[in-house]
Amino acid sequence: MHTFQDTFSHMIRSDDVREIHHVMNYIDASTVGHDEKRDGLAHSLTMDDCFGAAAEIAETATIATSELMRAFIADIRVYKGEATDQVLDDWLQLKPGCTMENNYCDSRWLEMARREQTEPLFEEAFDCSMHGNSKLPVFPMGFRNDSTGFEKKVVPSAME
Repeated sequence: MHTFQDTFSHMIRSDDVREIHHVMNYIDASTVGHDEKRDGLAHSLTMDDCFGAAAEIAETATIATSELMRAFIADIRVYKGEATDQVLDDWLQLKPGCTMENNYCDSRWLEMARREQTEPLFEEAFDCSMHGNSKLPVFPMGFRNDSTGFEKKVVPSAME
């Protein structure tokens, strides 16, 4: 169910939200060297905001989820999958040819999708310059204690 719902928050859709124009890219956007022309539009945190800017998309996702659940229950009763397949077909149609060059088929959601895009995470995780300056947490060793779940001893830095 969550995967189906993510097709609304992680994809650029048509203006009426019925058709998929582009699947946003989290994996490549979170690594160094993401290139929108090559890798596609980066994932957007703004598109995940169900109660803010993306409320209209979230509302449509709720309607689609209800349709999917009703179809699934109907299919269980008759031991078929036809109703579920139809709902998935109705909501998961991909319009080919929507790329950066044509503003993802000029979707009205593009401006929102360009806000709060995922940025490289792994650069800092493996970069020697991270010592003392990392945005990432220091991962504790696996020694348990009752109050925090781990001892305060941490993995030594390669720079020490």
